[in-house]
Amino acid sequence: MASPTSALGRVRTFEALDEKTTARLRRALDESDDTTVFVNGTALKLPKEAHQALIEVLSRFADGESVSIGTPELLLNTSQAAQMAG
Repeated sequence: MASPTSALGRVRTFEALDEKTTARLRRALDESDDTTVFVNGTALKLPKEAHQALIEVLSRFADGESVSIGTPELLLNTSQAAQMAG
């Protein structure tokens, strides 16, 4: 099992978007439930779970928030947090 510090290194934080982009994104999210993702020029239909995760990230960006992404293993219990804090 990886140590907590190596797992924490896998968290990526993305800064909030500028106001103009945030406003455009909020309008797009408010106007439609349809989401089309293009990867390398190919349309890709996301499974329900991936769609929900993407909408959550985009909604937070549209609210002017920064977003951090990690994996469930990164959640620490109180003992692990205390150990990391020394």
